[in-house]
Amino acid sequence: LIFERSLAFTNLVAFLSYAVQWRGLISSKGISPAKEAMDEYRAMKLTWREVPTLCWYRDDDDFLALLVYVPIVASILATLGVFPTLMIAISAVIFYLLSIISLF
Repeated sequence: LIFERSLAFTNLVAFLSYAVQWRGLISSKGISPAKEAMDEYRAMKLTWREVPTLCWYRDDDDFLALLVYVPIVASILATLGVFPTLMIAISAVIFYLLSIISLF
């Protein structure tokens, strides 16, 4: 119980930190827009296996915001003890599939 809530709180802090930064980093007006990266990947005919990210489905700013804020809500719920294992899994999977590292 303590471990799950601690992990959830750690996820919360990480996503809150990223929520402040994502617009300047990967939004359409950011220094390295996700849309441009995804366009390059499509031009190179890369697939989901080479670049595992949810941005294959959509790469607009609204979808990127969703990928940032859903894990925040899941982390808050897990920290409060609402289905902590499920909420931690949701935030961890979205973080992996957001694939900040694989986008750049």
